[in-house]
Amino acid sequence: MAPNDEGWLDLPDLAPIAEVLELGDLTLLDDLTHPVRGALLRRLGEPASVAEVAAQLDVPVTRLYHHVHRLTEAGLIRVVATRRSGSATQSRYQVVARSIRLSPELVEGDPRAAARATAALFDVARHEFERFVEADTSERFRERSELVLGELTLPPHRVEDLLTRLRDIAEEFRSEPSPESIRMTMLLAAFPEPEPGGPS
Repeated sequence: MAPNDEGWLDLPDLAPIAEVLELGDLTLLDDLTHPVRGALLRRLGEPASVAEVAAQLDVPVTRLYHHVHRLTEAGLIRVVATRRSGSATQSRYQVVARSIRLSPELVEGDPRAAARATAALFDVARHEFERFVEADTSERFRERSELVLGELTLPPHRVEDLLTRLRDIAEEFRSEPSPESIRMTMLLAAFPEPEPGGPS
């Protein structure tokens, strides 16, 4: 395989990016909600070097190396391409999955910890939404966002139908990025009210 015009050589035999990464380790939430590491993850949907991300974030390159190393060790990003620059080797990184889902085992093992984990994912979405509102125009806000907070009353046999349809919608609209793509942040959340007499 030959390098591209910029000298980057893709690593051979890499598995395709997963659509969903099941999060089974609560300590990884620190990386998702960390202001710098979270920003890195959001910008590494496409391959980029540390220098390229630093330019996007307008921060010094040296500030990011520790965080990139941490995300690589955690298995959330990986090296996908390299190139020679003098005597040094530069790397391009990319996320290992396009979205993250909490593993069901988290809920079964420690419900309160899972609740905190879920709240952390809501925080990630909230920060992304705030960033969008602050940076975007009201016209684009109306055209490219949808916010609904509501309550449904369903017969028991329809609950699985609802959850399946939500998952199918997410899968239907996944596609390979292109230069014309519009990057959307999506948070799917559907859950029943606690049973009477259960934990509050």
